[in-house]
Order: sequence, then structure tokens, then C-alpha cells
Amino acid sequence: MSVTDPVDARLLQVVADLGRASIVDIASRAGLDPREAARRLLSLSAYGLPLQVGVEADSTRLRSALAAAPAASSPGPPGPTAPNPLPPAAAPPAGAPATGGPSGSDGSQPPVDPVISMWGPPQSASWTRPDGS
Repeated sequence: MSVTDPVDARLLQVVADLGRASIVDIASRAGLDPREAARRLLSLSAYGLPLQVGVEADSTRLRSALAAAPAASSPGPPGPTAPNPLPPAAAPPAGAPATGGPSGSDGSQPPVDPVISMWGPPQSASWTRPDGS
């Protein structure tokens, strides 16, 4: 794979020079926002470059911080958390064509998030990585 984007090339040069480093260090040396650097590195990794983008943490301090924070919900297995945009009684039958746009101004039906309706809830795509992970 050849890298044609000059920002990606600069980012990869920094990674090659540093080897193993935090996203913040890599982004700082490349002159990027850490979120942009992370997004670009994850994309390059998904396209087959030999990169591992990971997270390391002090588990004791992380658990302490989580315990100090008010619990938003009970702990449970991770999974899609996007609510169903339609009430169960108003859901169209399987195979029925989808209708576009929100209903009238009476608010009887909430608007459907276009991102969720097109791509599904975050982390639900099985096609994102060729290795299935």
C-alpha cells in the first residue's frame, strides 16, 4: 500500500522514528490533534499497514476513578446502546420499504438518526476488519 496523503506520510514517519509511543506524543511531534492522529492511525491500520494502535492503563487508578464517578447504569455486558427509533407497535413489518423523514408536527414519531439508520449502531459492523476482530 502506498501512502499518498502527506499528513499520513508525516504521521507514519513520526511513528517509524519513535517506534512505540503514546498517541499524544505521536500527535504532538506530527503537529496534529491527538484525536485526528488516532483516527488516521486506526484507518491506516485497517487498510493493512503493520500498525497496532492500542491502549494501556493503570488499572488500579482507572478502577478508583470509575468507583468515584456516579454510576449511570448497572454494569453489564457491552453491546449496542442506541435506542430503537420507533416504538415497538409502530415498527414496520420485515421486508416493508422504509419511508423517509419524520412524521408530522404532532410529534407522534421521533425523527430517525440518519447515521444510525444508514450504518447501524457504533461497533456493530462485522465488515470493518478483514481479520474479523
